[in-house]
Amino acid sequence: MNFIPTYALYGESRSDESEFFIHCETIASRSEKHQWRIKPHKHARFLQILHVSQGWCESWIEGREAHFGSGGIVVVPAGISHGYRFSADVDGHVLTIVADSAEQLFPEHQRIAASGTPDQSRRLGSYRRF
Repeated sequence: MNFIPTYALYGESRSDESEFFIHCETIASRSEKHQWRIKPHKHARFLQILHVSQGWCESWIEGREAHFGSGGIVVVPAGISHGYRFSADVDGHVLTIVADSAEQLFPEHQRIAASGTPDQSRRLGSYRRF
């Protein structure tokens, strides 16, 4: 069995204790440092929403693979393992929200993402456009 690390934000050594309620960054700001690959990991306390506005992404959520391009959205609840590979021309954002607060903002994410399937996570993107 492979070890899946738990991070606050990917690659940071601090614990999941956050100093933020919502954190937003470009996909490139973190993935470029890692050769456009974010290895499988999870967040104990954070919901993440990834939106690709240009380029493409391969995602692995709980071991299931999905490919998508411009307009794709992935919602990852707290505790779910996930990883990505991006094209070098990717543009988009990652929104990280403290999970307790996210449940109040997005109550449907628990129901939709409970199965952990990328297809159902992407469906939420058509429900809420960012």
